[in-house]
Amino acid sequence: MARFLRMVGGLLAVAALLLGGPSSAWCSPMYDGIYAGTYVGDDSSYDQGYWVAVITADPSTSFFLTWSMFAYNDGGHLSYMGETAGKTGHFYSLSVMNVSTIDAYIDSYNGFTVTGTWVNDSESGEFSGGQVDACTYSGALEGTFGGDDEGEWSMTIGTDCHIDGTMFPDVGGSYSFTGACHPDGYMAAMGSDASGTFIVAGQFSSATYVSGSWAAETGESGAFATRTSGGGLDEEGGGGGCFILGLIDG
Repeated sequence: MARFLRMVGGLLAVAALLLGGPSSAWCSPMYDGIYAGTYVGDDSSYDQGYWVAVITADPSTSFFLTWSMFAYNDGGHLSYMGETAGKTGHFYSLSVMNVSTIDAYIDSYNGFTVTGTWVNDSESGEFSGGQVDACTYSGALEGTFGGDDEGEWSMTIGTDCHIDGTMFPDVGGSYSFTGACHPDGYMAAMGSDASGTFIVAGQFSSATYVSGSWAAETGESGAFATRTSGGGLDEEGGGGGCFILGLIDG
């Protein structure tokens, strides 16, 4: 099945909103914040899931990320296109690993609600949501990851749902990632290692436990989870995948 966006292998996407595209001057600070919502396909067989977006004064740290109910997650950097209809911010993004594009509008007249469309070479759909005022989960978490690479990770979730984290591979240096939590218990984040972009996306089963998948632009992938009492990786955890389908499968 084709996917909305191809996640690392294929931050997120992202989010059905993602990387690149023409851009004008960066947006007014009025749009800064964390946003979240859901996306669906125009056909019931198309990709669907949850998205989060981080908008800051720096476009290099502004992302649209997704958690897919199918195979893989996705994401990309947000570009600000300008304002329409007074104070409706127009944003654009192109998937990091894919060719999916996102057209997003943030209506500052109506509680900073978000509407938009996503499209790739075989699927299309819509997404909606709004600005997040408070986070369901916050605090510091740590755990392990495995798969094509393995090691440890840590992350801090702010009360505003913003995520800052670090991957510590057993071999090589450390690599930071950033993203956001979804009010319904999902998270997605994106970072860069020595080979390119990677995405981490998961689902919370409690305030202290999250598990899911990671994928890299190189095609490597695996699972991650909060450290269990036994000190290892709980292999039962997992997140869906392709927001915008699958950076992993290209």
